[in-house]
Amino acid sequence: MLPQTFPEVMATIHYEGLDGWRKSAAFWGLLGAVLVIAKSPPLPWVALVILGGAATGGASALWLSRMKPRLISVTEWAGLLVFAGLIYLLTTSHPELKVPALGFFALGCLFQSANRLVFGIAGTRAMKRINAKHSSWLAKLDPPVRKTGPPASRTGHPSNREAFLSALPDPMQREFRDAVVEIIHASPFRSLETLPAIASSLGGSPLIPPGAAWPERNGRPMQFLAQLNLSEIPVPPGTLPPTGLLAIFYDAHEQPWGDDSADLGSTVILHTPDPGMTVPAKHPGEVGPSPLRQPLAFRRDTALVLSDAQESGFYGLLRQFSGEEKAHLSALHDAMLSSEPQGLRVMSPPLRIQGDMDDELSVAASVYGLPEDTSWTLLIQLGSDSDLGWCWGDAGDLYLWCPSADLASGRFDRVWTVLQCH
Repeated sequence: MLPQTFPEVMATIHYEGLDGWRKSAAFWGLLGAVLVIAKSPPLPWVALVILGGAATGGASALWLSRMKPRLISVTEWAGLLVFAGLIYLLTTSHPELKVPALGFFALGCLFQSANRLVFGIAGTRAMKRINAKHSSWLAKLDPPVRKTGPPASRTGHPSNREAFLSALPDPMQREFRDAVVEIIHASPFRSLETLPAIASSLGGSPLIPPGAAWPERNGRPMQFLAQLNLSEIPVPPGTLPPTGLLAIFYDAHEQPWGDDSADLGSTVILHTPDPGMTVPAKHPGEVGPSPLRQPLAFRRDTALVLSDAQESGFYGLLRQFSGEEKAHLSALHDAMLSSEPQGLRVMSPPLRIQGDMDDELSVAASVYGLPEDTSWTLLIQLGSDSDLGWCWGDAGDLYLWCPSADLASGRFDRVWTVLQCH
């Protein structure tokens, strides 16, 4: 079993790496050098020494990379046995080398045992102390392995929010408390288990309706972004169909901003009411294994969602203060912002990077021939992700909006995507 703490893992890696490479360089290299200098044995014997040392060092490095320290030890001692055979053959054909060869082999065995003892006890303890003392910068060189499985629920942000709200004047405090709403947060995570084909996820290859073609725009295949299993999203009844699978595609080449009628068709959603009827598809021209796929975990949460006018009102209030009062309120505001739920949101008010999106949604309503006062719901917010190779504008987000009535009835063809970035 691997050690559970970061310093322990670092100590294991440092000890095995130093131990294996030191013996490989010192023992096998010196053995070859002594045999050459002592009596100048024939070239084949020198080649055998070098190849044997390289094979042993390479095997040790392989086991090290796979974190199998026991196999490193087996390889090292097996190497000694092999060299014992080589020395036996060498001294048989060259009797004059018997004493120096056997003597150096004995020294090699002594070095092996002493090296193991020193680095096994004193070295490991020293590495633990070093790792504990310098864990901050060592973590940057060798960061801890990311946890697998759905992320745990966030804690702490309601208290930071309450501290911020309590510091506001009464009228603004009441207004801001009304802006605390429920949201659905979607968290990508890593899993060591096989992911069901119909599970909600980002990236990978999609499942699409039978007979459906891969969506294109302006003659180019669109990029598959996400798959949503509607039965996994914890929304109130009547908000979404209870079952169904959505495959979401976007024009990642052009990356339209969603502020112009020409942006129509930048996003396509293929809906299959029965997930069991879907068929797998691959990006045109794609060969080999599918791209990285990140499973999604959904959870309900709360967030403070302020309008542009409310945010402007707060910053106007902040400008009225000075000195310690201003610094205190600003610190409470920063702590609240940093602890609010970040990242992907589904069927919820957006986490905006810029201003509100009323103008873009007015363009969408005009394009689709809908009333100006049409109610829109954010289906999903997708951020830039280096693991998936996503970068929207300048590390921005995509906001996929649909008419609220369409979502309730299971219609997904009038989607409108807005891009905001920093």
